Amino acid sequence: MAFRAIVPDELEWLTRPHEPGEPARHVAELSELAGFAHTRANLWRYEPGARGRRHRHPLQEETFVVLAGTLSMYLGDPPERRDVPTGGRHGFLPTDRDAFDDAVLAASVALEPFCAASSRILVLGTEELMYLPLRLALELAREPLRSVVFQSTTRSPVHAIDRPGYPVRRRIDFVSSIIDEAERPVRHVYNAAFPCSAGSLTEPELIVLVDDGHAVPGPDGVADSIAAATGVPVLLAALHPRPRR
Repeated sequence: MAFRAIVPDELEWLTRPHEPGEPARHVAELSELAGFAHTRANLWRYEPGARGRRHRHPLQEETFVVLAGTLSMYLGDPPERRDVPTGGRHGFLPTDRDAFDDAVLAASVALEPFCAASSRILVLGTEELMYLPLRLALELAREPLRSVVFQSTTRSPVHAIDRPGYPVRRRIDFVSSIIDEAERPVRHVYNAAFPCSAGSLTEPELIVLVDDGHAVPGPDGVADSIAAATGVPVLLAALHPRPRR
């Protein structure tokens, strides 16, 4: 598997436009260095008091990870200030880790009765909701006679070719309410199966889909679409949806 490591000496810092006397923002663009094809990554350095322009992306998500200092963000409409410290991701703090670990264990215990009869399980995350599903997959994999693999859905379209040796053999499309109830964009999941050395796909016995409350019911939704394409039962584990403004 190809990989790319980026070291600080490779970074080229660009100073963003700002008014005279105003604290500046500096950015190092990582996408080209990392060889990303469908993801954009930047490393920002804000001088104390520097401000970015408030904006909204209707068709993509953004993740900010604070490496040093404290980032003040104004989220939602009307804006609500959130101060995100070092190591925080929109308010997830190091002090939350123990409670999160306990919640992961409790969720895996609740899922276990539905998974007990399956020896091959695929755990699916939902787009950037990956860490929690991955942790659940690791807990389910503690059973020694069980094989568990993990992947996530995506908003990035890729062309699938059902040919031995081709990495993307199957594409499953579905609609999501990730933006709002009125606008339901198409999302995708690829393969949704166990890889084989011969280049073919082996269906799991159960698919556990972890969703953040945006799954659309019915034949166009994620659970029914995956079940129809694979012929495999899909267990939808939905988190409590966040209230929408």
